[in-house]
Amino acid sequence: MSNIDLSLPSVEIREIRLNSLTSYSGQASDLVKKAQVRQLKDEPRHFMQCSGCSITKAACMAVLIQDAVVVEHGPIGCSTCLHSFDFTYLNNGKQRGLESPSQRRIFSTNVQEKDTVYGGAEKLRKTIIDAHKRTDAKAVFVLSTCATAIVGDDI
Repeated sequence: MSNIDLSLPSVEIREIRLNSLTSYSGQASDLVKKAQVRQLKDEPRHFMQCSGCSITKAACMAVLIQDAVVVEHGPIGCSTCLHSFDFTYLNNGKQRGLESPSQRRIFSTNVQEKDTVYGGAEKLRKTIIDAHKRTDAKAVFVLSTCATAIVGDDI
């Protein structure tokens, strides 16, 4: 890994510095070949709330499980886009033979600034207990957002 030159006016983008990428469109075999010869290139991108975030991919799969609940551990804004899977949820439910898919059950710990400083583990524990009491879910999936992952909350 290269060093970060703090004398520069801005730090080089992580994906460029590490020669990595945040997404790839193509065949898995091509991805492996390019990675082996270090030809992976991250395309220019712009930040956009709920666009391409890894938590959305995990949530899209977890909300399909009928007797489960999803707890998003992070700021409330990160979970707002999880409800947009309604179309996918209803269509995938029908494709899987579910006559009437159950309501999606998504909870958030609503992490605030002080939680990122002092930790949000207790808030997570209380949210999991509350979600289970309210839904009697057979499984609870906890999804970590960037905020809680960066500060190292123990999930």
